[in-house]
Amino acid sequence: MKPLPLKNVMHKLRVIISDNGYRLENAAGFATYDRYGVRAEVHGIPEYFPDNLCIEDRQAQPAETSCINETSVRLVVNDAIQDALKPGGLLHFRK
Repeated sequence: MKPLPLKNVMHKLRVIISDNGYRLENAAGFATYDRYGVRAEVHGIPEYFPDNLCIEDRQAQPAETSCINETSVRLVVNDAIQDALKPGGLLHFRK
């Protein structure tokens, strides 16, 4: 089998989550993992699939931290710039 560059293999990585585990798919084939992240079987080149897989559920965080959007960040940055432009601020220039 012709060796594939890692860059080409990982260009399109797909992770499928099911009730009984996970499945990773890329250009080197696919591998199945049980629900604990242990690799069960590989159809393709095994060197391109880790022995163990760990996926953390980031959606379990409180709603306050996951609802930060670009508008609120932009407002905070604009307020900081306005404060720096005021007399005595870091960006205040005298004419």
